[in-house]
Amino acid sequence: MSSKKRLSEVTAVVDDRQAVCLPLDYSFKAVSSFSDLLREKARLRGGKSALLLEEEMAGDLGDSEVSLEGPRSTATALRLNNNMLGDWYGFSKTMVKLFLEPARHLAWLDLAFNDLKTIDSAILDLPNLTTLYLHGNNLGRIAEVDKLSSLTWLKSLTLHGNPIEMNVGYRQYVLSRLPQLQSLDFSGVTKSDRATANTWKRMIAPKPRTKREKAPAE
Repeated sequence: MSSKKRLSEVTAVVDDRQAVCLPLDYSFKAVSSFSDLLREKARLRGGKSALLLEEEMAGDLGDSEVSLEGPRSTATALRLNNNMLGDWYGFSKTMVKLFLEPARHLAWLDLAFNDLKTIDSAILDLPNLTTLYLHGNNLGRIAEVDKLSSLTWLKSLTLHGNPIEMNVGYRQYVLSRLPQLQSLDFSGVTKSDRATANTWKRMIAPKPRTKREKAPAE
């Protein structure tokens, strides 16, 4: 049996047992960069480690030649809250080293209470995210939210406690840019919220120029 086929079997078993995998918890570790996580041990909240589960699944195949390039987690959630992360350098590479197929499985990410000033496009490497916590950071430009529009499965987002929360029309802006959300800042999105966001979007949207109008000179 080829190693490629063995790896696909491991992935299939991961899918079957995914529900019992625990989140990896690196909260309150005082890490200042994503690469620092590779030198830390995840805190496990009782039960069996997702890392151990993966090792057992590889062992169940009965072939010592199966290689997953190190014990990567099958967890679907990651806690990185209450650290000192100030930028996104090394984010994608770290996710690949921590998780087995993060783009496919990782759905819940907590980055609250760090010092992130931007939302990096690297977050788009996790297209199946449904929950993203970014509250208590240092996001200063509300347009950063636009980068999340491609995360079509994103249902729950937190941004409160960032400077952008002080923008007039903050909630309406976010909901107009991310209509897929069902919860914003731990508050459910209502029909009234959506109606207000749609009205707000129409009011601020730039009006198309007529043929006679010229663009302003640079």
